[in-house]
Amino acid sequence: QINIGSVTVVTRLIDGVYPDYRKLLPTEFESTAKVAKKDLQEITKVSSLFAREAAGGITLSLEAQGEISIRSIASQVGENTAVAKADVTEDSVITLNSRYILDALNVVEGDNIEVNIKGKLDPLLIRDLDNDDYLHIVMPVKS
Repeated sequence: QINIGSVTVVTRLIDGVYPDYRKLLPTEFESTAKVAKKDLQEITKVSSLFAREAAGGITLSLEAQGEISIRSIASQVGENTAVAKADVTEDSVITLNSRYILDALNVVEGDNIEVNIKGKLDPLLIRDLDNDDYLHIVMPVKS
């Protein structure tokens, strides 16, 4: 208990074990892409405009020939595929909510990021290549 003037703050230590968050972090990946944060932000923003109708759902593809692409569909307007250059290890595809990717990219401080995909139903891991302490997980949308 802490008293500051007329204010009393009461604290209590919670009993129990905090869940081990490290178990949620994938350690092996099917595909990895290194891309400029600005480029991924731009193509995600463009695709998110088309994805509004589908609750923000987009399909992110890593292509070994050196591209990362995002595809979104709006039944009234059409479909959109936006592409950026990236250093990609293997082809891989995952369906995500565009807002969650933009949230991650808005807090990354560095100019380059790494996108890691384990599988289409596993979490996507975004790493800031300029800051080893930052990791961001985005859960996939079932498609």
